[in-house]
Amino acid sequence: MKNLYLIALIVLIASCSSNKALSGIYVTNFPSYGRFSKTLTLNCDSTAVMKFQGDMMNDNSFGTWSINNKELILEFDSIQYPGSRYKGDFVLLLDGRKLLIPIISREQFERLVDTVKASNLDGKIKIKTYERFVRKFSKAPKNFRGKMRKQYFKRTEDLDCETEEK
Repeated sequence: MKNLYLIALIVLIASCSSNKALSGIYVTNFPSYGRFSKTLTLNCDSTAVMKFQGDMMNDNSFGTWSINNKELILEFDSIQYPGSRYKGDFVLLLDGRKLLIPIISREQFERLVDTVKASNLDGKIKIKTYERFVRKFSKAPKNFRGKMRKQYFKRTEDLDCETEEK
């Protein structure tokens, strides 16, 4: 009997932590430069739409989403939608009702520096140190005066997956 309760508890926990719990509409916490914002819709069927809008621009990128540990992985379909702004994989970190932009590792930073040097852009693009790069990496300009803030996606609306399935 204890085994039956244990199995039921495991099934209950697994169903509560499914992809459906993340389904909803997320928006950036402020518009970059006071104009550009993004809206991410995570649908119950694991499809995703990233909408970029501002300054007379308004476009959508379509793809799918999945969860791996504490990471939300967005895979944008640039074959079916070649004009999409976002292409390939896009990773965000799960933090309650927020989706955070992950900080790149030191190895990724070194590869970035090597790519810049190989492209003969070394004199034009100045990349200082890893520590200085990380301090500014997930920040965006809040306005035209150079005020920088940490940008993330916050959930503004939950999607009811139970009624969508019926």
